[in-house]
Amino acid sequence: MAAKESPPPGLLASFDNPLWDRVKLDDPRPLWIVRSSHRGYEWMAIELQHSPVGMFSDSSSKIDTTTVFVLRLPEPSADWYLPASHIAPHRQFSVDERCLYLASFGHSPRVRDWPRWLDMAADAADGLVRNRGRKGHPPRPPGSLTEAEKDEASWNPHDGQWVLLWMALTVPLAFLLAALVIGFYSEWANTGAITHCDKATDVGYQLQGWKAMAYLGLFIVPFLGWGRLLHTVSTRMHRPGFVLRLNLEGIALAALSMLVLVLQQTLTGWARGAC
Repeated sequence: MAAKESPPPGLLASFDNPLWDRVKLDDPRPLWIVRSSHRGYEWMAIELQHSPVGMFSDSSSKIDTTTVFVLRLPEPSADWYLPASHIAPHRQFSVDERCLYLASFGHSPRVRDWPRWLDMAADAADGLVRNRGRKGHPPRPPGSLTEAEKDEASWNPHDGQWVLLWMALTVPLAFLLAALVIGFYSEWANTGAITHCDKATDVGYQLQGWKAMAYLGLFIVPFLGWGRLLHTVSTRMHRPGFVLRLNLEGIALAALSMLVLVLQQTLTGWARGAC
């Protein structure tokens, strides 16, 4: 029966491109390791201590632990290829020239569950060996990835948190804006004008014709930014540069909304008067 061991010095740095580096795990530190073999593969379980994963992690917990299962592949190769279908928020695989990695971040499965996790890792490794990464393609020299492969999805535990943040900020505003558009359009269709009157000051505005159309058009403009944001989430999530692009588009949407507000105030200012 394999037993826990103290991690040797420089353990994490000894791997080529490990999973914890790919997802930019904060401050990983090995606590212990277990080594053995399973279905013909040498494996190592590394208990990692690291900073909490995700923007909305429990602030009362200053550390998380994750068990990473590492299977040594039969021989070093730059041609191992793991399809993106293995990527899931609750179970992350990755592969480098020498090893296959499997973990669920922030989760340390019980020892009695290890055979199931090792079977999952061995199944993935069998697929790598069987297809040699890319069936029908000759081995390639290191670093010769295609542009499509460089842009391939690789699950990051922070991506979903950023999406939730921007959705929380923008979705309620989108519903509010849609309700305003429907209300103003109904008023224009029924009365031929969009009218507002402040009862406290008896000052307001009445928009007709092209001014009413422009006013409604300005309300619709931010939806173009929201559409772009949704397109980025649906097509770029878990891909390189996703968080940067999401934040830049979110900031651009906020700036666009402020510009629309200024233009709306200018338009209503032209039609302001006693009512």
